[in-house]
Amino acid sequence: MGKYDPVREHLFMSGQPTVSMSFAELGNLVGGLPKAAYTYQAWWANEHAPQTHVQKQAWMAAGYIVDQYDLNTQRVQYHHVHNLACTIPKQANKSITINQQT
Repeated sequence: MGKYDPVREHLFMSGQPTVSMSFAELGNLVGGLPKAAYTYQAWWANEHAPQTHVQKQAWMAAGYIVDQYDLNTQRVQYHHVHNLACTIPKQANKSITINQQT
């Protein structure tokens, strides 16, 4: 299991069009956020380069993008993107593919 897999699962299981979290809540899911999350805007980028920013891969795999974030208040808001295919683990060594349309 990757460090940010709990983020993917949390977002996917929420079923909400928008999910707001504090950095502390997000950190609790993953065993703490790196310093970069608190200081660099780029950490929250929704870039499409596949080899970078594993945290971005987690929220995008759940069908979400970062809609808003605030380094001062330490809050992030994710927005569900319609018609985005994602893969969510069902059990260890197994996965299901879901085409989410809400």
